[in-house]
Amino acid sequence: MSGLSDAVRVIEPGKTYVGKQGFTYGAGASKEAVGANRSV
Repeated sequence: MSGLSDAVRVIEPGKTYVGKQGFTYGAGASKEAVGANRSV
């Protein structure tokens, strides 16, 4: 498994945040949010 990261990111359920344009978003996981770089 050379080159794979062992990093873990915790995303707490129920967390929300307000974006730059005033929309409220719920926390979640995406490729961009967790830094994924390949599919399995």
